Amino acid sequence: MGQMRIQLREEQVAALTALAAQRGTTVSDLVRQGVDRLLADEQPPDDTADVIALGGPSDEHDAGEDATEPPIEEHGSAADGTGEPSI
Repeated sequence: MGQMRIQLREEQVAALTALAAQRGTTVSDLVRQGVDRLLADEQPPDDTADVIALGGPSDEHDAGEDATEPPIEEHGSAADGTGEPSI
């Protein structure tokens, strides 16, 4: 588990401490729960973000093209004169 140092206002610390005692948990657990809720609220309504994050289709290139590979020539204009498609 990662660690992070945050600064809270005095009233936030007091409220979190009281709530943690009331619930029988720790302030750290309450903060993790709050972060989880915030992140869940910020998720897009569909899987579009997952596709984009995995390098899926975008406006920049077609879904069938790999951005790291050059396109294959369709008309057999290889430099060696074989007429075979070149990459």
